[in-house]
Amino acid sequence: SQHELQDYLRKTSQAVKLLREKISKIDKVMCEGSLRVLRLSLTRNNCVKAYNKLKLMATVHQTQPTVQLLLSTSEFVGALDLIATTQEVLQQELQGIHSFRHLGSQLCELEKLIDKMMIAEFSTYARNDLNRPLEDDCQILEEERLVSLVFGLLKQR
Repeated sequence: SQHELQDYLRKTSQAVKLLREKISKIDKVMCEGSLRVLRLSLTRNNCVKAYNKLKLMATVHQTQPTVQLLLSTSEFVGALDLIATTQEVLQQELQGIHSFRHLGSQLCELEKLIDKMMIAEFSTYARNDLNRPLEDDCQILEEERLVSLVFGLLKQR
C-alpha cells in the first residue's frame, strides 16, 4: 500500500510537472507576445512624445534669431506675435526645462526693446513726414512702414 501510494505520488508529481510545462508553453504563446506588443507600443508612444517635445524645443530655440530677422524687415507685429506664442509654449509645454529657464525673461526684455524701437521709428517717421514739403499731393510716405508701426504699437498697448 505504501508502494502504491509512492507510485501514485510520483505519477501525480510527473503529471503536475507536465502540466506546468504545458502552461508555460501556452503562456509564452498566448501572453508574452501580447505583453511584448503592449510594451513596444508604450515605448513607441513615449518615443513619439519625446520626439515632439524635442521638435518643440528646437522651434523655441530658433525664436530669437527669427525675431531678429523679422525686426530687420520691420515686421513688428510678427515679432511680437512670435514672442507671445513662445512665452505661452514655455509656460504650458516646456515648463521646468532647465535650458529654457532664462528665455522667458529674455523674451520680455526683447519685447521692451521692440517697444522702444517702434516708438523711435514712429518718431523718425513722423519727423520725416512733417519735414517734407506740402506740395507732394498729401500722399502717405511709406504706407507699409506706417501700417506696420501702428499695428505694432497698438498690439503693445
